Amino acid sequence: MIAADPQAVHARGGDGQTALHRARTVEMAAYLLDHGADIDARDVDHESTPAQYLVRTRQDVVRFLVSRGCKTDVLMAAAIGDVDLVRQHLDGDPSAIGTRVNPQYFPMRNPHAGEPFTSSDDEIARALEDVSIPTLLLSCVHMSGDASILDGPQIDGTITEWMNAVAVSHGSNDAFSTGSHAQKPPHPSTS
Repeated sequence: MIAADPQAVHARGGDGQTALHRARTVEMAAYLLDHGADIDARDVDHESTPAQYLVRTRQDVVRFLVSRGCKTDVLMAAAIGDVDLVRQHLDGDPSAIGTRVNPQYFPMRNPHAGEPFTSSDDEIARALEDVSIPTLLLSCVHMSGDASILDGPQIDGTITEWMNAVAVSHGSNDAFSTGSHAQKPPHPSTS
């Protein structure tokens, strides 16, 4: 899929995360970077970079991102156990020893980031009507941990089927893949 649409590497999913935020393996991160992923892309909701997002769960991927030049700070360096990088940050700014995860050290660029979601169910349903096939595929990569599903003929039929289903669900045809009337995404619950 990325070979067919190089911009798909920039598609965003939940919380505005890119596929790199969800990379489960070093190989997946390398694949995404080699195909143009932004190593320091910030998610929309928390404004975290992929390395910041992954530091607790995928330290091998974070170490790889650091080796490829992602932005770091003393907290990330300490979290991955990179003593030399900790020293580099402290040598450059001795006051970094007091760094905390708070607005003083990590101010939000978007004043609304991280706020509770206040859109109505109708607004959410309208937003879900524009389902992104690249986002769905990147979610599959995240769940499977297999970046190779984005390339090759094995996915072509699935992509075509999904694209047709989405077109039909948006009223482009009279029949949906189940043979019923045009469908809309599920309506989110307010409970």
